[in-house]
Amino acid sequence: MGIVSDIRTSPRWTIQLLTVGCVLLSLFCLALAAAWKGKADEAACYRQALEDGETPAIANTDCGG
Repeated sequence: MGIVSDIRTSPRWTIQLLTVGCVLLSLFCLALAAAWKGKADEAACYRQALEDGETPAIANTDCGG
């Protein structure tokens, strides 16, 4: 019982756990940034198509929406 509690409270285990958490959080942030960029590009395309006089249906088809 003493060995298990020593491993779970050791600074090395804590640092490894925090490192894994930071890596996972950064990957999640990258995925969110990529998704946001895709939606922003789609919105800009849609807006430009409407400014050019396209109908919403055609703009939707052209912009992948």
